[in-house]
Amino acid sequence: MKQDRISQTVTAYKYLADQYVEQNSDRTHILPEIDKFAQYLPQKAKLLDLGCGVGFDSRDFNQLRPDLDILGIDISKDMLDHFKKIAPNIKHLQANMITYMYPKSSFDGIWMNASLLHIPKEQVYLVLTKVISSLKPNGILYIKVKEGTGESFVPEANYGHKEINRFFAFYTMRELKKLLLSYRMVVMEWNSKNVKTTKWISVIAIKNSK
Repeated sequence: MKQDRISQTVTAYKYLADQYVEQNSDRTHILPEIDKFAQYLPQKAKLLDLGCGVGFDSRDFNQLRPDLDILGIDISKDMLDHFKKIAPNIKHLQANMITYMYPKSSFDGIWMNASLLHIPKEQVYLVLTKVISSLKPNGILYIKVKEGTGESFVPEANYGHKEINRFFAFYTMRELKKLLLSYRMVVMEWNSKNVKTTKWISVIAIKNSK
């Protein structure tokens, strides 16, 4: 059942990838957050764009900070096909963030923009344990999810495909902070923002070096 939620969402992106590019090309809402996150990263930092999608964020980080060593990871081949065009000079690979073998203490920063929300909540601790272990001491983590409670499949009416569903896990700000604090992450900044018809919440947290 868990894998069905993931595989059904991957299938959804197969049909939504082209429209996703068209409908998310406006970067106005996310560029300030990219800029803020980049300020925490040291020179020549290793950055993992986890759930990189079509590559908009990786491209924007590269344009803002050409010194960054960026790796994009996504489970969807169809989204990565666009990544190759949008961010052609940035390393990427196709992988499932649940099963990926993360190198320990390897990244200065990990960026998870609208990606953790596709993971069933009973598997979130598994994913975050691996993710945080792959951060260097004092490494920085960004997570952005949809605000709400529970988890469910959502019809893609906004993309004109009511018959296609994606799985989403929703969070409150308190829930997201509590999750990160359970790993002794230090929450530095948090934000709540309405984009179109969706309320998003995001957190920037630093790995405790002690």
